Amino acid sequence: MATTQQPDCTNSAKADLPQPVGAHGMTQALGAGPSAPLLGTQALTPYPSLGEHDNPLGAAANDDEEPPVHKRKRRRKPARDDRRRSRTTLTISKEQYQGGRDAWYGAQIIGLPLDTFVTLRPRIFDEMTPVERHAWTRRRIRSLGQWYADNDDLPPFTALWSRESKRIAQGGKWTGIGEHIHMLVHAGTHRDRLEKMLSKSLKLRGEVDVRPAKQTITRLRNGWMTDASTYVLKAVNQRVWRSRPSVPHRKSGPIYGARVGWTQNLGNRKQLSENRAPRAAKPNQSTYFPQSDEAPLKRGRKKWEMEMTRAA
Repeated sequence: MATTQQPDCTNSAKADLPQPVGAHGMTQALGAGPSAPLLGTQALTPYPSLGEHDNPLGAAANDDEEPPVHKRKRRRKPARDDRRRSRTTLTISKEQYQGGRDAWYGAQIIGLPLDTFVTLRPRIFDEMTPVERHAWTRRRIRSLGQWYADNDDLPPFTALWSRESKRIAQGGKWTGIGEHIHMLVHAGTHRDRLEKMLSKSLKLRGEVDVRPAKQTITRLRNGWMTDASTYVLKAVNQRVWRSRPSVPHRKSGPIYGARVGWTQNLGNRKQLSENRAPRAAKPNQSTYFPQSDEAPLKRGRKKWEMEMTRAA
């Protein structure tokens, strides 16, 4: 059988051109020129079999690395729904308000009434971020509790506190200025000693204010039933004071982190409610304002004030 001599295609202009690969790893014919039948029968070496020296581009730096593994993304819970995260609020919630009022009455039940009213207005707050003010407040309260624990002649640390600021509108959003801290503390006969200790770190004028706190309830002209605890909790949510006009309230600016807190010996709300005096838990009366002449639930403030004036 005669063999067909293959023509030399070294000098062909299309000999070095990469050819399109067809099925079964074979090159396709160019379809033009004398070397078309020859090029159509040459096999192209598969890419995996190329060695380090056969690669015309040379060895890449990441040839030996494994491809990155794409982990499946998990659904992240929104920060506004996660109670473990600190957040910014404008008001005191209903649960916080009720807990604070229970703590106020509970201090009287356990024999440690909150008889001292403390207000802290640190000037350094003007230079801090909301997160830094939140951290400073936590450290200040912890150091106060440690001071009580270090002195054996002091009573157990018993306190109720809240954070407030003045609400102003800026750029279409609510913001706050002049953030400060209100605290009700049981000091007994050590009130002057407490003021002296607080003034060591807050030395500027107006940063520390310590005064006695009365345990009685007072009715204001507008019908509000107020005491020391209602003043501390006056940034209560509108759902509370709209349902009970006798609840004192005032607008407050945004606060980052916890707005209200109390010591652990006042934290068991269920036990405090069970130990409360029977006269403070009569039916048809407010749990937190045990007066028989409490304001009606749904009635205009001006009309109700006129009726109270006539009755007097």
